[in-house]
Amino acid sequence: MSEARLPWFTFVLGAGQRYWPGAEAAVAPLPVPAEPPGRLDNAFTTVPLPPWAADLMPGKHAGLLVDTARLVDGEGPSWTRCQWWNAVFDLLTGMHERRVEARRGPLHSYALRLSGLEGRLFDRAWVNRIFLFLRRWAAREAGADEARLFGPLPAGRVHLTHDVDAVRKTPVIRAKQSVFHTLNAGRAMVANHPVRAAARLSRAFRFSLGPGDFWRIPELCRMEAEHNVRSSFHFYAGATGGRPVPWQRRLFDPSYDLAHNDLSGALRALHQDGWAVGLHPGHAAWADAGRLGEERRRLEAVSEMPVTTVRQHWLRFSWEHTWAAQAAAGLRTDFTLGFNDRPGFRAGAALAWTPWMEDGTQAPVVVPTLFMDSHFYDYHPMTAEERRTAMGRWLDEVAAVRGEAAVLWHQRVLAPDYGWGEGYADLLRALAARGLETVPRPR
Repeated sequence: MSEARLPWFTFVLGAGQRYWPGAEAAVAPLPVPAEPPGRLDNAFTTVPLPPWAADLMPGKHAGLLVDTARLVDGEGPSWTRCQWWNAVFDLLTGMHERRVEARRGPLHSYALRLSGLEGRLFDRAWVNRIFLFLRRWAAREAGADEARLFGPLPAGRVHLTHDVDAVRKTPVIRAKQSVFHTLNAGRAMVANHPVRAAARLSRAFRFSLGPGDFWRIPELCRMEAEHNVRSSFHFYAGATGGRPVPWQRRLFDPSYDLAHNDLSGALRALHQDGWAVGLHPGHAAWADAGRLGEERRRLEAVSEMPVTTVRQHWLRFSWEHTWAAQAAAGLRTDFTLGFNDRPGFRAGAALAWTPWMEDGTQAPVVVPTLFMDSHFYDYHPMTAEERRTAMGRWLDEVAAVRGEAAVLWHQRVLAPDYGWGEGYADLLRALAARGLETVPRPR
């Protein structure tokens, strides 16, 4: 194809290295139509696959979802007229979300702000499935065995992560969470669920008066050690002790101070035992390279180890600014890309990739966050069985596409105020049952 040496196409080819390691030359010549990126219809269609690739997206009326702008006019089945490389570029660069951000400002990871954008876009790992189709097609064009040409498919990988938002229950946390439960009680009443509303009000009362130990990290580590897995803990490293704190930071940022709370020994012990330590920056740091760098250096000083991974607090994120700020701060891997209010494959991907930066900035590697604990407890309350089914459905997709994603379970939710520890135990069992590798690996 004539576009094969243009930077955008090189970016897409590189993003697919998981599926054709060292064999880009076998995939690049596929007769796929292409055009310079940019044009979108903001409407979507499903492209059926040919019989020899139908197993890559099984099911009645199955196919791969693309923007309708990706289908060119002409004769022949739609899969031969689809701009597959452009479709991947659309998703990995967040083209549809960027248009919303340009009008409304950063979405800060709330899917509800994407009204008008189809939820189907985040229901599957579309990028991975397109890559699997292109891999299959390239082997067919070459008359070669797929596994022999490209090597065996990798195992699916899941990064186990925890954001340490709080280590104890402060008055501000008591107030915020109690208000949250009360608002949910009101929503339940409006939806004519009085029993659920009463339960929420009871939780608000218990939370406001109950004990305040949120540390729970040793308990999490014991659970993981029993399954022979390890995880990453992301800590806040803004200074809170010894000087006045602006009210915005007091309200929105974690309230602990790594030095003031003398957590340095605990961080070093985690690292020595095979767990990883990363940064969980302040609420306002999502576009502030200076503050991100300051917090990274402070965490390194306290933990006495290099810190290169990050997830923004509250998933505060802008497609235009966040990765550039992280890169300038010396951060190399980001787990922020996900949604606060729903599970899903943001950017349609279960993939670790280096984002496209038009100015040539070296961005951090992105590992999208597939789901977190609150999706199954707060945003969409479920029974234990419903929760297991829901988590399994998302993990099944990662396993099916041999992809890579992160999951987030806050350590504080093992406390009695939440009681979400059994959900994490279910998650660990679900990972093992599907043969998914976990990251970081035990030493």
